[in-house]
Amino acid sequence: PINRTSMSRWLAEIAQLVSPIVTKMSKRILSGRVIQSDATTMPVIKRGLGKAHRAFVWVYRGDADYPYVVYDFTETEHSKYPEARLAGYRGIIQTDGTNKFNQIIRDGAVSANCWAHVHCYFEDAWREDPVAAEFPMGVIKSLFDIERVATSLSSEDRLDLRQRLAKPKLALLRDWLLEQSRLVLPKTKLGEAIAYTLNRWNALQVYIDYPFVEISNNGSERSIKPVVLSRRNWLFAGSEEGGRTAA
Repeated sequence: PINRTSMSRWLAEIAQLVSPIVTKMSKRILSGRVIQSDATTMPVIKRGLGKAHRAFVWVYRGDADYPYVVYDFTETEHSKYPEARLAGYRGIIQTDGTNKFNQIIRDGAVSANCWAHVHCYFEDAWREDPVAAEFPMGVIKSLFDIERVATSLSSEDRLDLRQRLAKPKLALLRDWLLEQSRLVLPKTKLGEAIAYTLNRWNALQVYIDYPFVEISNNGSERSIKPVVLSRRNWLFAGSEEGGRTAA
């Protein structure tokens, strides 16, 4: 059996050795047209606290031109961390709609949101009232059906397909959302789904006009899954330095 302390030391040494590569990857991601981002919790034992502290790992996923995935360990979920990581970025930042990127967007980045998250909201509403949520669920499903075809197309053909097929569906959905927002109680699951979608409407439409933007943030969701699976095995990081090593 190899001592756990020895293995931890090896990992820390490897993390130090590869850090220049990670730094270069981070800079190259900033040259891309799109960055997808998400965050997940990482429990960590803080010195002097004696119990697990709720820290975070952020994922930053580059586009097809810069296909790198970078992880960043932070002590909290404060917006100062993505603001520092993405300082000066003027491309499209695709997230689940969290307000942690608001300053980056005010500084010139374009916000794109995720239709998969919208689908989750309406799926909850559908479980509560299948009839009332049937129309939006059908429209969202058709948007993803269009994307399954669009994925294999050239940028020009993908843009054309989205403009011809997806854009009219989005217009119909928006009319329905506006009408239902005046009729549905806001505290219901359907009311929450409608409000969530309307509040992010402009960001949800960005992918229609940019063929290199995906319909959802699922790419960063997939990239963050290794962190979640690892966390189930080792439960927590033994220190803040250990969290940075893990990232």
